Amino acid sequence: MSYLLLGLLGCSQPAVWQSGEIIHVPLHTLRPTQPAVAHDQIAANLARYRIDKDALFTELCASAGRGKLRAFSAQSQPKQEHSYQCEHARPQPAYATKINPVVLGPDQQLYLIDGHHTFSTFMDMPEGGSELLVTVRLQQVYHDISLAEFWQHMQANAHTWLFDEQGQAISYQALPTQLGRKHLANDPFRAAMFFLRGGVWQKPKPAIPFVEFYWAQYLKAQPQLAFPGYSDAATYTQWLERLAQHLSALSPDTLIHGQFTAAQLGLIPTQKLSFTAHLLCQPKQDGAVLGRLGLALQEQGMVINCAKALN
Repeated sequence: MSYLLLGLLGCSQPAVWQSGEIIHVPLHTLRPTQPAVAHDQIAANLARYRIDKDALFTELCASAGRGKLRAFSAQSQPKQEHSYQCEHARPQPAYATKINPVVLGPDQQLYLIDGHHTFSTFMDMPEGGSELLVTVRLQQVYHDISLAEFWQHMQANAHTWLFDEQGQAISYQALPTQLGRKHLANDPFRAAMFFLRGGVWQKPKPAIPFVEFYWAQYLKAQPQLAFPGYSDAATYTQWLERLAQHLSALSPDTLIHGQFTAAQLGLIPTQKLSFTAHLLCQPKQDGAVLGRLGLALQEQGMVINCAKALN
């Protein structure tokens, strides 16, 4: 596994890149392969990183394939790699699968095929932005084919999701060209599957690309489960409970988006449906702290009362 540091001095040369290389590039050079993300998942990440810098630098080390976080200080900055210490100074072959994959298209563009939420969080955080250098794994290089043929390959290999936030099919030409919530649309049903993971479903093994989007597509087709908006935390959590109840009642053989069964997509048949309070707030010995849902809704301007939520 070779490692290339690119993008700092205009020395990037995609024409000579080879499949399997680990490359270090600015975020703005990565093209999305899906039109939407869960804005609430990104909001929860941003809030967590603001509160817990350990979590931020841990993610920076892990996503770069450099192992665990060793040390950081109050002066550490994501854009200054020398200001914090990972387990390894360079990406390691043992952690290659932890590094987000990209492909190089025939147009000499890098297309991100996983990690849109992680890198959109890095794009949107105050210490990040489009010039932040990230580490990616070049999974495949496409030469001597047309763009149309390239996108046929992308679809055949489940490397792109060509449906918008409403669930409508789009062309590859309609994909955004930058990461971040400013460019990628919000899909609240994709966010719901993030919050419900571990409750009524879990990620299948081996992994299925875009598994959350398969679930989201199915839920969007159920008119009784329409997204109620961001009026208040109670309304949002009640909506999540309705989604959880609906999913829990599914037969494992239910076909989701015409391709996989509910069981294949990780359905957990369960009767325990009142877990969303713990998504809002996590009980601690000395009180309670906001959970990932609480962090996301607080970013929407909602007031979260943890004492009430856990009673």
